[in-house]
Amino acid sequence: MKYTIVISSQLSDLQSAKLVEQIRKLDFRAEISAVGAVCLEAEGVELIANHGSFPENRTWPVALFDNISLVTSVKKLLRKAKPDVLIVVGLSTKSLRIASLARKRGIKACLIINSDMELKKSSVRNKVSRYFDRVFTATPPSKNYLEIPNILTKYVGNPVVESIKDYQFDSQFTLNQQEVNIAVLTPMNKKELKRSAPLIEQLIAEKPEYIYHIALSNHANGLFDRFDSFKNVRLSKSHRYEFLKHCNAAICLSSAGTFEAGIMNCPSVLVSKGRLVSLGRWRSLINSIGGKEIVQELVGSRYNLETVLTELHLILSDQHYCATILDEFQRVKGLLGHEKFSKKTARIIVEWLEESGSS
Repeated sequence: MKYTIVISSQLSDLQSAKLVEQIRKLDFRAEISAVGAVCLEAEGVELIANHGSFPENRTWPVALFDNISLVTSVKKLLRKAKPDVLIVVGLSTKSLRIASLARKRGIKACLIINSDMELKKSSVRNKVSRYFDRVFTATPPSKNYLEIPNILTKYVGNPVVESIKDYQFDSQFTLNQQEVNIAVLTPMNKKELKRSAPLIEQLIAEKPEYIYHIALSNHANGLFDRFDSFKNVRLSKSHRYEFLKHCNAAICLSSAGTFEAGIMNCPSVLVSKGRLVSLGRWRSLINSIGGKEIVQELVGSRYNLETVLTELHLILSDQHYCATILDEFQRVKGLLGHEKFSKKTARIIVEWLEESGSS
């Protein structure tokens, strides 16, 4: 059968590559084409448009669909590949337009989204129902937004959980446990990086007794170079999960960072000067899934050095407070379940195409 994939972000490139791997295990004759980037290309997928190293000011789950040429690329791809199904990873106005092109050609379409909160508006649900046949979400439904008439909607597991489970940790990586180690997870959004850097610098100066392990995003080149001169700072692009595994606490400059920290059992705090994507009542993904403020969200008026220091002090010194956070992390992981996102999604798509008699 023929599959066409359109990605929306750096993370969706990775999860789409894992999905391709599972589809090929179930459909040995699968023909797969895509508008993708390096991970899909490494998986041997034919790319009609290649984002290459990827625009580096995008963060999960914000979509990439900003460029009008993308619609043109997809139109050409659908005409050339004649797929049995279009798989769109990420919801936006452009992704809806892309799905409408598939609908006009009689091509089945499925949508993969991060959270059912993206379907909060009835107008969005109506359009999704019009253009898509299947909707898969990467987090458990928090409301009844997945109940869309005449369309199969399903939680299929979380790709970040899957990636962490599959991650090969550096066995040589160690930290001095006699020191207080703080992980700093930088965001993929370049504007947010620029906003956050001064506060992190203030924190380093205020608490020089802490060792700060800054996990750099791919696009953070230059923004944190001056931090390298501090004796209590370690910079790395390749040890993000090692930092979370060994550090006493984490300062997360993005919603996705708090989720990764939660899965890795590292108590964290969300720190952001800018406006983050709203996930219902919460800004943090781990809080949205858990339905309560598991980690503190120091955003807007709460964004300042004093509140960050206070929260770090609580995490590091109050054992009961820290244990409560860790217990909530375990509860969230229970809600997420153990099924592999890529394996379950691939199985549903392949079985659906076989049942409908696609070529």
